[in-house]
Amino acid sequence: MDTYIYALIHPNNGEIRYIGKADNPELRYCSHLNTTNLRFSTRKTAWIKSLRKIGLKPELLIVDKVPLSEWAFWERLYIKLFKLYGMKLTNTTEGGEGWHTGIGHSAKSKKQISLAKIGQPLPPWTRERKLKASKAHTGKKLSDYHIACLSKAKIGKSAKRNYFNLSGLRGVTYEKTRNKWQSRITTHGKCTHLGRFATKEEAARAYDKKAIELFGIGCYLNFPINTVI
Repeated sequence: MDTYIYALIHPNNGEIRYIGKADNPELRYCSHLNTTNLRFSTRKTAWIKSLRKIGLKPELLIVDKVPLSEWAFWERLYIKLFKLYGMKLTNTTEGGEGWHTGIGHSAKSKKQISLAKIGQPLPPWTRERKLKASKAHTGKKLSDYHIACLSKAKIGKSAKRNYFNLSGLRGVTYEKTRNKWQSRITTHGKCTHLGRFATKEEAARAYDKKAIELFGIGCYLNFPINTVI
């Protein structure tokens, strides 16, 4: 049985920029252009995204047809050969390892990357995935597995509260004239009154239920989600 060594080349000058192996090169080529795969941060994806910005895409070139049992040898050979020819390959390894998503990071570098991303907006694909998950589970009873998979940064915690909110709970204020705790929620600049309650915990739970109804399970809550649903 045979397989193929293929290349991704620049559409304008024909320069070879990536060498890979595939049993079905056309299918593999499509996966390189797939938006989901472009979320990985590698030299290859950075090059493809730079082409897409100017309305171009790489072209596929079949380099060789080789025995399946020897593909690793031939992939390493062609990567080394084209580098000797002066080609600026985006391959991050010497080849022969199979599918690879990029250079691995040490535990220390992973921690530094994580700290650097705190406070930054989520990438589009992450926001879309969380939104779809929230909509899919809104109004449904969650299993213990789903609850365990929810963002630990949000379960039982609150987003930044108003400075004048002395209740310590999101969406809850004390109404002194009635000696009651008031619950309300704001959506698109419109404040909705949810009622008055004898305790602030009851008011907070009313807020949590309405927040899940409006925003889904990924929203900020006062209490752990398994105690609300």
